[in-house]
Amino acid sequence: SEPVTGFDCEVCGAFNRVALYQMAGKCLYCDAPFVLEQVKTFDNLQPQGLLPFSISQEAAQREVKKWLKGLWFAPSKLKRIGHANEQLKGIYFPFWTFDANSSTYYEGQRGTYYYTTETYTEEVNGKSVRRTRQVRHTRWHFVSGRVNNCFDDVLVAANRGLPEDKLDALSPWHLDRLVPYQKEFIVGYYAQSYNVPLKRGFESAKQAMAEQIRGTINDDIGGDEQRISQMNPVYQDLTYKYILLPVWL
Repeated sequence: SEPVTGFDCEVCGAFNRVALYQMAGKCLYCDAPFVLEQVKTFDNLQPQGLLPFSISQEAAQREVKKWLKGLWFAPSKLKRIGHANEQLKGIYFPFWTFDANSSTYYEGQRGTYYYTTETYTEEVNGKSVRRTRQVRHTRWHFVSGRVNNCFDDVLVAANRGLPEDKLDALSPWHLDRLVPYQKEFIVGYYAQSYNVPLKRGFESAKQAMAEQIRGTINDDIGGDEQRISQMNPVYQDLTYKYILLPVWL
């Protein structure tokens, strides 16, 4: 792989990829200035795939203006940004994507509802009236078993420069349109490298996988309610890709 030159912003911590000849500039995310002394070089993995931009800057700008028209109390500075084409930046943002199969042994409890009749009194027109009502209870039984899950393209942001909730809001991505990485695709755009190591990315992916596994276990337990006291997933056939996805920022 070829060396990548860039800097970790001292203000927000985001990694900014810069051209070898760039002497100074501003952080893409927080606009803080940087100078040559902050730039560092390291060997980086080359992306395996990329999702090309599908709309032009002009089309993206039109969408921004349309969005701003629907805001009643947008700050004037925000509205000015919406009318300045140079403020809208195309950036290829890095992601890890993981595929895996899992086999999970679990222990837990199945809750089944049953009802009893309860007698009570209430006051009606100054008189005590006896009534009955159905009261729900839950009967719990120990259960155990094993479930299997197949995971395809579990996405994890590979750079901490943008908040996760903002990136999640961009889903779903059309990952079926990924193309092999070529330098020509990123010419004229910003491109961020990863600063979340692969191992840490997989730990985040396992958290997302665990939610799906819990759902599968709950379905397997059945009944009216479920409790999971233990689950031990084992991951197999693990593969990953390092990809770039397009964002108008």
